[in-house]
Amino acid sequence: MQHEGSPLGVIHSLNPENTYAPTPGAFFLKTCQRSLCVFPSSKISENFRHLPSHTELLTGTQAYELLLKIACGLESKVCGETEVFGQLKNVWQNYLQTRQPFYSYLNPWFQQLFKDTKEIRSLYLQNVGSHSYGSLVRKLIRRNSQNPTQEPALVIGAGQLANTIIPWLNSHNIWLWNRSNREIPNTRSLISPNDEAMGWKNATHIIVCIPIDPQDDTQRTQLLSKNNKLQTLIHLGGSHTQCEMWNKFKNFYSLDDIYALQHTEKIARLNQITLAKQACETKACFNIFELEHGWEDLPMCA
Repeated sequence: MQHEGSPLGVIHSLNPENTYAPTPGAFFLKTCQRSLCVFPSSKISENFRHLPSHTELLTGTQAYELLLKIACGLESKVCGETEVFGQLKNVWQNYLQTRQPFYSYLNPWFQQLFKDTKEIRSLYLQNVGSHSYGSLVRKLIRRNSQNPTQEPALVIGAGQLANTIIPWLNSHNIWLWNRSNREIPNTRSLISPNDEAMGWKNATHIIVCIPIDPQDDTQRTQLLSKNNKLQTLIHLGGSHTQCEMWNKFKNFYSLDDIYALQHTEKIARLNQITLAKQACETKACFNIFELEHGWEDLPMCA
């Protein structure tokens, strides 16, 4: 595969709220941990000289390597998680549909990126992939679960995160609540937007997959105080510090606990992750030249 033009440029920020995109028509991705702006590096201009704090500009091999590591989940706090790959593909499909100025240039790069991601996950991250948010949530619930089939699990929210967690809770009677009646596959019961209180007062396990909202959360904690069946409460919208009003509940877990659990399991998987990162470096070295020049110009990569 050959492609005329300059290699990739990536603006990478560890501040998810950074929407810095100095060139119109660039591909933009925002996750809970970072923001990315992808474009042909030939478009780099004076606008790129003054980047926001915690922001870096990468080009060529470094840019592709970073994209590949992010797609493989190797840059995520839950290392090896799969949710970010699904999010990346969804945002890319939306980008293609809008026919942005750089879509024809970026398309071969992203198709190669998706191919490389699948290959690296298959070779090195099969077991690591099971340590997604969904699997970690299930492990926390199992600490307190006695009879899953008799313990309804309430999932708050219906976005990408909730959609990836629900399949891991299939032994429970799942209740799903969202502000709109948009059903997600594999749910057994969709709670009406007007019946949210019923879920908070009767669920055995509750998983919150929406951002912290001080006003709504005050009402929710009041409802939860009336729940005498609660065994597990997990809030994926913030840390213990951010979830201050939730800390009073027994068996409460925040993102801090998700990351701590992931860390304890990381040691056993360190070798797999190391091999996957090395594969990302190799893929980046080879593919940046394959896409830009063709194999005949390919240099030797260490």
